[in-house]
Amino acid sequence: MGSNQTAARPAGQGGALVVEDAGRVSSYLKYTTGLGEDQGVVHTDGPVREIKSRLDLAEFIVRDIPLRKSGPRWVGLCPFHSDHDPSLVVFPDGGWRCFGCGAGGDVFDYVMLRQGWDFRTALKELARDAGVELTPLTPEQQKAEAERRGYEAALELAPDHFAQRLRDTSAALEYARGRAWPDEAITAERIGYADGSPLPSLGNDRAQAVASALNRWAGGQGGAIVYAHRDAGRVAYLSGRAVAHKAHWNPPANLAGPKRPYLNACYGPRVSELVVVEGQADAVSLAGWSIPALALAGATPTGDLAAHLKRHAEQGCTIYLAPDGDGRTDVAGIVEAVGPLLAVVRLPDGVADTNAYAQGGATDADFRALLEDAPTWLTQEIARVASVNGRERTGARHELFERLARLDPFVLDEYRGAVTEALHISVAQFNRLLRAVEAEAVDERRNGHGDERYTVEGGRLCCIKFSPNGERYAQPLCNFTANVAEDVAHDNGEDVTREFEVTGTLDDGQRLPAVRVDASKFTAMGWVSDLWGVGAVVRAGLSTRDQLREAIQLRSAQAERRYVYTHTGWREIDGQRVFLHAGGAIGLSGVSVELDREVERYRLPSEPTDVVEAMRASLRFLEVAPDAVTVPLWAAMYLAPLAEIIYPDFVLWLYGVTGTLKSTLAALALCHYGEFDGKSLPASWTDTANRLEMTAFLAKDVPIVVDDFAPQSDPYRAREMEQTATRLVRGIGNRNARRRLRSDLSLRPTYRPRSLVISTGEQVPDGQSIIARVYTVEMQPGDVDLGRLTVAQAEAARYPHAASGYLQWLAGQWGHLSATLPGEWLSVRARILAETRGQHLRIPEVLASMWIGLDIGLSFSVEMGALTEEQAQVWRDRGWAALKARARLQAERVEHERPTARFFEILGTLLDQGRVRLDELRGTGCVGGGEPIGWHDENRVYLLPGAYNSVARYLRDEGGHFPVKERALYKALVEEGYLQRMEAGRYTDRLWDGERSHRVLWLDRDRLSTHIEILAPAPAVMEAVQEGIPF
Repeated sequence: MGSNQTAARPAGQGGALVVEDAGRVSSYLKYTTGLGEDQGVVHTDGPVREIKSRLDLAEFIVRDIPLRKSGPRWVGLCPFHSDHDPSLVVFPDGGWRCFGCGAGGDVFDYVMLRQGWDFRTALKELARDAGVELTPLTPEQQKAEAERRGYEAALELAPDHFAQRLRDTSAALEYARGRAWPDEAITAERIGYADGSPLPSLGNDRAQAVASALNRWAGGQGGAIVYAHRDAGRVAYLSGRAVAHKAHWNPPANLAGPKRPYLNACYGPRVSELVVVEGQADAVSLAGWSIPALALAGATPTGDLAAHLKRHAEQGCTIYLAPDGDGRTDVAGIVEAVGPLLAVVRLPDGVADTNAYAQGGATDADFRALLEDAPTWLTQEIARVASVNGRERTGARHELFERLARLDPFVLDEYRGAVTEALHISVAQFNRLLRAVEAEAVDERRNGHGDERYTVEGGRLCCIKFSPNGERYAQPLCNFTANVAEDVAHDNGEDVTREFEVTGTLDDGQRLPAVRVDASKFTAMGWVSDLWGVGAVVRAGLSTRDQLREAIQLRSAQAERRYVYTHTGWREIDGQRVFLHAGGAIGLSGVSVELDREVERYRLPSEPTDVVEAMRASLRFLEVAPDAVTVPLWAAMYLAPLAEIIYPDFVLWLYGVTGTLKSTLAALALCHYGEFDGKSLPASWTDTANRLEMTAFLAKDVPIVVDDFAPQSDPYRAREMEQTATRLVRGIGNRNARRRLRSDLSLRPTYRPRSLVISTGEQVPDGQSIIARVYTVEMQPGDVDLGRLTVAQAEAARYPHAASGYLQWLAGQWGHLSATLPGEWLSVRARILAETRGQHLRIPEVLASMWIGLDIGLSFSVEMGALTEEQAQVWRDRGWAALKARARLQAERVEHERPTARFFEILGTLLDQGRVRLDELRGTGCVGGGEPIGWHDENRVYLLPGAYNSVARYLRDEGGHFPVKERALYKALVEEGYLQRMEAGRYTDRLWDGERSHRVLWLDRDRLSTHIEILAPAPAVMEAVQEGIPF
């Protein structure tokens, strides 16, 4: 922290913040955490939580000062300042706060402030009071505890700042009140408001990063409500909700960990009732009615949260669920955690959620009535099962009885009558079904270890058999033992495949190599001989292979299970938007990613460092070559991750003669996403079309470079490369891929392109439909400044830090961008269309996409402080000029590649070279020479259909091909006014040449003369015509 930064401390009325110097905040944090310069804690968070769970905070504080009950909370005179109107509040969750001087925290903070103890002393004394045994910690554990306490102490200051902003912003305060939140609840919940205005220093880098990220996002949304998530009395997490529209924010997981539930101010570890809701706003509404609530807030009811809910249920707490009306609440997950006796609140029809119910004028009495009438989930499930018919009926009843079998016997007795009545069965039938399910459970527990049906004897897997006289014996299934060591699911974003790693040992003790078996091939067991060879023998028998498969699976209950992502780009994992790369995921730790060789270099830092300087390094790339070259490349780097919002339906094509450093410059740009050079690019035009399609699919939301589209001396190879380019470019433009069948005639998954493709080469593929999908950038010798290139290559290692910071920034405002960018794209396209009428419609679309990439990259640079707004505007103007200039050239290229223009161009070449001729219709002269292709007079040109073959043959001889078939050319000639379609839909009509009749194309000579110069009248003749002189 610089010495000129300000900091905040709690002081004054209502928890307002007083701005002080950063040094004092550092001292304050050391005091409140008890972590001095040379002092580390001696115990982990485990004992701390145990102490807080055993000590009732209100009972503890009342030993020191008088408290009185106020709803679910306790209030008293604050001992830390001169307090005459009780301003200290003790919350049921084990936290306390003074709304006069701003002091607060948990029981540790109270005794440290009250007694002047450091954290070490407070821990020892409170542990003795609570009867918790302490054990020493390693230095690493001490450091982790110190960091946690410091982070929480600093984060505690952020809600005060945001709460003050709420009070100071009348529109925001009215919005909060408009959500039917009473002022008392707004204060107790520490509801805040963020709008991008300057933040004070919090004295902790991590807490500062979380609060700043929230503040930046809120500024981009036009303001947002801030929720402070408490954990055992301390603020542990912040989240936000935009005011202007429905958009939510959670901090990046690498900064603040996974999403946390929101516990309202009435919640406590010993509550007798708890309402589980979906959103924070619902929990705040319930706080206004003095009802304890837990909002899932995007968290999934698994792991710690499931254990948390389960503890409440085991303590006898009545747990209610008030699901949202949209049906998205994970009811099944909560039932799994709490049990089937979860009470489900039924809101009135048409009411979206609990907060909407409050906004509609409902009172606490109204909601209490809903709680009283709430049936258990089990009651609802019994009614549902009773209504199931058909083939699903047996399965539904079986699942119901499995749940009933796990109930406490006394609870089961209460539901026996309801089940028999609903299912129309007798008590005897009920008991018989229940016993059958219980017997199944016993069998499953016995067989789960494989020790009842299968065994290992003599180093071989065996099936347990019984002789006719009842003697038990082991029948070998094979001559080895085997088990699945690892069960791996591979997710490529389109489908999920499984793979087992199997290890084994022959009966002579020889270890078999670990092998990878596709799960779809595992059941047939043919992999044994395929992968382990002739030495591994499966015994003969009709059911042996199936029994061996079962035995291996039963022995493999402890196999490590991994879920692996095999592509880059955005995914929603555990409710969190994350960006996958070779090193894991930006936004969430512990995500496993394994990429194919072509894309394994896409590796980004999960926690970028010095993003400001990294962005400046990225911006310096723009100076390596002329704007017309670098601007499209730089824009592509920042457009690629937006593919889910603005799909890049084009290929950026760098072309030029050998030595212009095309591949080197493309590789330098690609360094934003990993370590690349001109020899390690992801793909090449020598790859097969299928391989290129797969690479463009797996490299999701990143740019890829397909290198070296070069002339081929072999006509067949040239044709093949053109076809590959056509297939890839059209697939990108249409966002489709070839549909293929499996051997069983079912459709394979379709691997559509999901990346932004950049191509390098010495030439551009032919054809108007292809060229319109390509944004060409021509490079000339000397374009690249070698000195600046050397500097850029030296600092290219900083580029991934810029990209990682950019991706975190995008994740924080994805909802806002998804709502606004498509409209901005349409606006830019409309502006370009107005300026460039007559161009191919794809060109304005490509230019609009490139502009979005440039603009958002520059906007991020400004927000990070790498550019001022004025500097960014200079680059916007330069970039727009470069993109438009290149678009004009692109339009000319598209025009040149029109089939009609291409046909006339080559026809003119053949006439000029004397390889074909047009005879005079009424004379003996001709234009050109060689093979006759038609006639001409002063008004028309009459082409024989063979003219198309002459043009196509010429292109074949040159190693190319004509882009369209013959009839498609004729159709285009009609559409563009060169050719008049005749009766009966024909393109040709009869022509008499004096000797016989021919079918020919009747073309306007004046129109053709603009393309074929040899058909234009001589200048002297033109002058004579203009002066009316006969000739």
